[in-house]
Formats: sequence, structure tokens, C-alpha cells
Amino acid sequence: VCRVDDVSATPGYTPVTIGGNDLLLVRDDEGQIRLLANACAHRGMLLAEQPGSGNRIKCAYHNWTYDLTGRLRSAPLVGHTVDRAKCVVPQVRHEQWRGWLFANLSGDAAPLARDLTGLDKILDGWQIE
Repeated sequence: VCRVDDVSATPGYTPVTIGGNDLLLVRDDEGQIRLLANACAHRGMLLAEQPGSGNRIKCAYHNWTYDLTGRLRSAPLVGHTVDRAKCVVPQVRHEQWRGWLFANLSGDAAPLARDLTGLDKILDGWQIE
């Protein structure tokens, strides 16, 4: 996806496209990095076309608002007719390795470290971090 150092240190999000998938690269208030689908749980509209700061993501279509974990926080005009626990923005599995962020789009790939066994030793001294 990118270098971890390239992700803003302040809470917010940046739209990215990986393998044809629209995602949001997110850093939350606690500094944790997440990858979320860049699609509103309501009608599938893009949540963001430009980077944004703060701890909320708002869909421009119907103003549904999510926190940086993808949980629905506000759904105007629908009252209590929506099960907020089911209306979440899906997270994409990801891992960090030597300062790089990798996405697992299928969600079922083996852990990255298994496939990189031995590569650490080869790359020592190259300072790829």
C-alpha cells in the first residue's frame, strides 16, 4: 500500500485504490492504522474522494457518519429503523513489515511473515526501513 511513515500521524483518512478496490487508509486517535472499504454501508457511495482529517468520515450522499473504525455513528432521516451494529464499513486485513504496509484484499491469505521467512536475513544491511 505504502510506507507506514507516509501515513499522516494525525487522525484522518486518505482514499487509495489497490487492485481496483477503493479503500480508505485511516489513522485513528490512538495512532492505529486501518484499511477500510471506501463505500458507505447505506448505498455503497464513495465515502471520500479527497483526504480528510478528524475522527469522523461522512458520506456526502445521505450524511451517514462513521468513526475511524468504520462503525456507524449517525444516520439522519432513518431514525431507529437501521441496525447500527450491522451498518459498518468493512475493514481490510493488512500487515506491516519493515516499515511497509501490505493489504490482504481477499482476507484469506496466509500471514505475510510466513511468505517472507528468510527475506529479513537477505535484506539486513540494505536499510529498507
